[in-house]
Amino acid sequence: MSRMTRPLARLAALAGALTLSACFGGDEPLVKAGDAVTPLAEGARFTGSIDCDGPMGKMFCSDGKSSKAMTVHLKNGSYSFQDDTPDTSASGPMGDQPFILGKVGEDLYVMQTTPSAKSGNMMPFKYIYMFMRIRGGALEMYNFSCERFGDSRYVKTGDLAKVSDMSGMGVMAICQPSTLVGLGRVFSDRLSLGATPLMTFKPRAPAR
Repeated sequence: MSRMTRPLARLAALAGALTLSACFGGDEPLVKAGDAVTPLAEGARFTGSIDCDGPMGKMFCSDGKSSKAMTVHLKNGSYSFQDDTPDTSASGPMGDQPFILGKVGEDLYVMQTTPSAKSGNMMPFKYIYMFMRIRGGALEMYNFSCERFGDSRYVKTGDLAKVSDMSGMGVMAICQPSTLVGLGRVFSDRLSLGATPLMTFKPRAPAR
């Protein structure tokens, strides 16, 4: 076992773990299959590191920062990540979950996926959203928390449809986006406030 306790294996439960944290989700897809963009090439290979010191990183790491390898797969406009590290059982940071990308800025994308089977019937919505930035050939993946009170202002601007409390006790907020553009604004604001990525992946040499 490395400094990071099977990080990509643990990330296989990422979508399920979102059930236990505040997140962004909804019942209607913001990115339709025909509108998905494909900025990553099939077979692209990356080495990824997880920010184990960040709030979400603490869920998956034992300590420090560590790296893993992955290959991108693209089929019919949908992506998946294959974990190339032999000591893990997961296939990548999305835990075998396919996802599609919607472009919301020059180098900014919303990642749309469906809840993992590991989440059982706990998910109150059909789609969940993360954020990806592609710059200098590197991928930065962000998983932002919904802030029950702070994000209510986006409901007033129309960028979010509503902010609700999944727990009924004010401890598990769910932000439901209204449009892809609106969600892009919310996520971009997080970046402007200095948000750091949960995972960063840098290109590595193609397989021979």
